[in-house]
Amino acid sequence: MVCGVNAQDRSGPQQARSGVADSRTKAAFAIATALAGLFSDASLAAVPVPVQMVTGSDDDQVAPASTLAAAAAMLQASAQILPGVTHYAFITPCNVQGQRLGLPICVNPPGPDRAALHRPVASQAVAFFNRQLPSPMPSPMPSPMPLPKPPPS
Repeated sequence: MVCGVNAQDRSGPQQARSGVADSRTKAAFAIATALAGLFSDASLAAVPVPVQMVTGSDDDQVAPASTLAAAAAMLQASAQILPGVTHYAFITPCNVQGQRLGLPICVNPPGPDRAALHRPVASQAVAFFNRQLPSPMPSPMPSPMPLPKPPPS
């Protein structure tokens, strides 16, 4: 699926490498696509599967415009910019030690709560894959434990 990457010089000729595409990939859901700008428009146009991209308006690692440009270059892609969301907001909240160290990846700037953000984005990914992929095959093995039921309202 990845083809034609030339990180040093995007203006030079870029040729798709044979054997890079994986025919098992039927759809892609991309979150905070920091590397989208490394691909040429021709390379992105060659992506043969539906792609949904999600990033934040306050992403401090890559401009949201890069995500929008990548989606526009693909034939079957859409992009969503979530207001007030930073790049690292999509990562699992840090543990206590990471928070104490004040690691940049652990800092939660004002804006949506990470855990609260994850639920709708995960639901969006599941809905996207359910629309794009055929019905899943029955599992050959039973689940080791049933999922807990939500408490009554």
